[in-house]
Amino acid sequence: MLTKHIIMLITTILLISGITSGCDMFGGKSNAQKSLEKLKTKLIKEEKQKDKKAAQAAHSNYTYSQKNIFIDDKKNELVAIQKNVATLTVKLDNSKIKTNAEANKKLDALLDELQKIKVNIEELQNADESKWEAAKSSFNNTNSNLKSSFTEMSKWLNEKIEPQKK
Repeated sequence: MLTKHIIMLITTILLISGITSGCDMFGGKSNAQKSLEKLKTKLIKEEKQKDKKAAQAAHSNYTYSQKNIFIDDKKNELVAIQKNVATLTVKLDNSKIKTNAEANKKLDALLDELQKIKVNIEELQNADESKWEAAKSSFNNTNSNLKSSFTEMSKWLNEKIEPQKK
């Protein structure tokens, strides 16, 4: 009788350990599932990087004959960025850090980048075929700086505002 209970106890333990061996007790995911998710995340990041590189290559491959298309695309991007900057400005104005000198300095730098990009668009519009590549390169550099400044400002502002909400 005692051996019967011991056998049942051992069988129950083996059954439970077999069921839970592949699962994380707190997350409910097996190591294989976690590895798969990590791999999926890595592949998504790699695809985004490829897409970004392809977009950058596409921006640099516009010929002079495609000048108007390039300028129209960039003007549309600029409108979207201006809306995002306006949203950031409102967010900054509504936050408790609106008098913070660092915030104003970052916002001023972002607004300077916006002004530079507007000048670059004018240069693109006025560029003849001999100046097209230089104007396009200058624009792409300024555009990249603007996007970086915007991303940096957004991240910084979110880090400053979020701790204040808690």
